Parts: sequence; C-alpha cells; structure tokens
Amino acid sequence: MQRIYLLALCGLSISTFGCGESRPAKPAAPIPTASSNESPVKSDDSADNPAVTTTDAGEAKDKTESDAAVPKELKLEGVSTLVPPGWKQVPPANRIIEAEFALPKAEGDQHDGRLTIMAAGGDTDSNIDRWKSEFLGQTEIKTETLEVGTLEVTWVDIRGEWRGPSSAQGKSQPRPDYRMIAVIVPFSEMSSYFYKLTGPRETLATHEEAFKSFVKSTRVKR
Repeated sequence: MQRIYLLALCGLSISTFGCGESRPAKPAAPIPTASSNESPVKSDDSADNPAVTTTDAGEAKDKTESDAAVPKELKLEGVSTLVPPGWKQVPPANRIIEAEFALPKAEGDQHDGRLTIMAAGGDTDSNIDRWKSEFLGQTEIKTETLEVGTLEVTWVDIRGEWRGPSSAQGKSQPRPDYRMIAVIVPFSEMSSYFYKLTGPRETLATHEEAFKSFVKSTRVKR
C-alpha cells in the first residue's frame, strides 16, 4: 500500500514538474532599447575634436586682423581717399572741417597727430603765411609738388614751436618740436581741399609715408 502511494505521488510530480528535476529558471528579461521616438545621444564634437573649435576661432581672428589692415575709403562731397589702418576718425572740431582723424602718438610723445580735411579758398602763398603764423619765432618751411593722378598738389612742411591756430593762441602753452604737413589739393579755380596734419615731430615722422599714400589716393569729384 505504501508503495502504491509513492508511485502515485511520483506520477503527480512528473505531470507537474518532471520527476527528479528542479523547477526551470525564468528567462532573463530583455534589455530595453530606445524607442523610435527617443533621440540618440549625440557626441560632443568639440570635446572629441577640440581642433575644430580652435580652427574656427583662428579663422575668425585672422579675418578680423585682415579687415583691420585694409584701408577704408573716405567719401566727402568733393573728394574720396583711402584712410590707412590705425587712424581713428573723430568728431570735427568745428563746422568747416569736413573730416578729422587722430593718428596714434609715437612712444615718448604726449599728443596724437591731428589731421583735418576741409575745403577753402585763397592762393597758395596766403595759406602758407596763415599756417606759418601758427608757429613762434624761427621755422623751417619746405614746399614741393606731388603728382596725384592728373593733379598737381602742393606739399607744405613746417617745423618749429607750435602755438595753434589764431583762435586758440594764448589759451594753452606752445608746444616745441612740432611739425605741420599741409597739402593743397586743387578742386576748382576758386577753391581747394586742405589736408592739414599737425603733431609732434616724431609722431609725424612715424605716419609720414602713410600720410603721403593717403594724399596720393585722392580722387577729386568735379
């Protein structure tokens, strides 16, 4: 009787689990994957390849420096010229000046060079006498003629102790070792454009060649 009971019990076990075998393990859960609605994680190119960012920044810097080295065109009512890099355009000191620039001072000088551009009348000798009156005592004066396109312009170079135009004289101390380069550009029979550059001798010596290029780039609009 006991044997029959054991056989019956074994048969029940076989039908349910298999005789002498352990319960099978559950299959491992599948690894979840990103759904089609999820965006893939993007790698940081700038971190993986920092040279990309560095190159872009370098190209931008080179372009900025290149633009800064290119002369800028100045267009006035009667003339146009090319302004050298480094010259800073500033508000004119009065209404008769059409354009004014500050030229960076040389090392050791106290003042920048000042360039004014204006149209006015008067013969050459009268204007030279007027400019000479801005200096005290003995002065050095040289004049020469430059060919600018089809024009002949007068280059006037004055050196000495500068006290400023008549309207400013007595309001400030005279400045020794100064220089003025004034250029007369004929515009019509009755008027000319005057380019007047004034400043310490060393400062003007630094900018003299650039100023001459500025003058030679002049184009008169008649």
